[in-house]
Amino acid sequence: MNSGLPQGFKLRVRTGCNTCRIRKVKCDEGKPTCQRCTSTSRTCDGYSRSPSRGSPIRSPPTRSLSPSFIALPVFDDDQQRSLFRFFVSCTAVVAPIYYGKDFWSRRVLQLSLSEPAVRYAICGLSALHRMFRAAQENTLSPDLLIGVSRSYALQQYNLAVNHTHKLITESLSGAGEKIVQGLVACILFVCFENQIGNFQMAQVHLQHGLKILALRAMAVQSGGEQVPSDIQDVFHRLDLQAMSFADDTAPYLYDASPEKIELDTTRSQFESLDEAGSSLIRIFRWSFRKASECEPNPISYEDLEVCTIALSIWTDNFADFMARLSQEATEKSKRTITLLGMYQRVIHVMLSVGLYGEECRNDSCETTFSEIVHLGEQALANGKSVMVEGGTNIYSFEMGVICPLFVVGIKCRNPRIRRHALKLLKDMRLQEGSWESIAAARTAEFVIEIEEQGLAITDASQIRECARVHITNVSVDAEHRRVKVSCLLCLSTEETSWYFRKRVISY
Repeated sequence: MNSGLPQGFKLRVRTGCNTCRIRKVKCDEGKPTCQRCTSTSRTCDGYSRSPSRGSPIRSPPTRSLSPSFIALPVFDDDQQRSLFRFFVSCTAVVAPIYYGKDFWSRRVLQLSLSEPAVRYAICGLSALHRMFRAAQENTLSPDLLIGVSRSYALQQYNLAVNHTHKLITESLSGAGEKIVQGLVACILFVCFENQIGNFQMAQVHLQHGLKILALRAMAVQSGGEQVPSDIQDVFHRLDLQAMSFADDTAPYLYDASPEKIELDTTRSQFESLDEAGSSLIRIFRWSFRKASECEPNPISYEDLEVCTIALSIWTDNFADFMARLSQEATEKSKRTITLLGMYQRVIHVMLSVGLYGEECRNDSCETTFSEIVHLGEQALANGKSVMVEGGTNIYSFEMGVICPLFVVGIKCRNPRIRRHALKLLKDMRLQEGSWESIAAARTAEFVIEIEEQGLAITDASQIRECARVHITNVSVDAEHRRVKVSCLLCLSTEETSWYFRKRVISY
């Protein structure tokens, strides 16, 4: 890809003290402390040297809490104490399998020691994780009966919500600490509602959190405190999850979203994997938002071109970042690196076919589909070391490998490649946010059944456009482990007559 800067684009300045850079304000770069900070009674955290283009980036040490060294708070009962320890030793280990380690293994656990809303919320999530793990391993014991555990999880969740009301009241004064605590609790609520299949309420919490982020972003311009980047990143990943999951009972409300998403079209260095991931997520969210704004018409060529340029620049920036990453850091972050490679290829396919264009256009992307599956195999293999610590199954609150593999299963008509993706989904019992791998696999199987109609397909070209599924909608009943699938097809190439094929699938 062309590594040059498109005409008219400008590089972002990455100088200034650490405090001004976090606040995203212009720094006068005074030494040893800048006047911008001292004049506003802020502590100037000094200056850090950005790595040069030739210097390798080393992985920063991660800080996490070990159950052996935690001064535990007072618990309501023994079950709550047990669930808290399970979250620390298991859930917090597997939840950040791809990204968000600072958030899940540090920030959440630290806040849970002092803030009841966070503590109750993680105990509710821990109960759901124990249920999932026991069900997958067939080790359900009397104290882990589904009904009992689900009831206790809901009890903890309701207590968390009640305590959060107090947090919201206290945060009205603008206290940054209370706002951060409230936003963390909001994230945990989104995750809880996603896990139990209440996607409408998950979106309510999500939009509430995004609204607060938008208000805080405006406040920063007048000297207010910036919301920590790890919290912003989790919200944006959860937002993409809501956009992509497409449950019929909870369609994404694009009009309700308060945030204006801007594409990053500068040829500048990524300083961390978190920054690279955040930039790629922004491209996804921007493209989904633009596609929604254009409905019922296809996305404009101009918007496609802008997004394609942004992805090309991201790819060049990421390649440069990887060239500077030390071998030690690469090995430590290989799961995240692999996952970013999968999602980069997914958005490449989407843009190549015009987001929602003719399905036959996907046939030109067979090589990319194959690469996604290969990377999926790598990611799952790399995740086995985490599963040894946190249990035999991946249980994450955020998107991972399921979504890209599902895209291959329903959009790639090469029978070998799509069945390879299907096998990965079926063999590894994963829960990633709203996505459960076995449900995704069986939904993809239904799509394949419709398109191939029992024929011995050996090549994608054998499936005509009018036989291809254009849109796959789902309505998930997580409690009873059922999913209603609706597949939209066109009767003719003129796209004037559409119909649905539907089925209720158990998983």
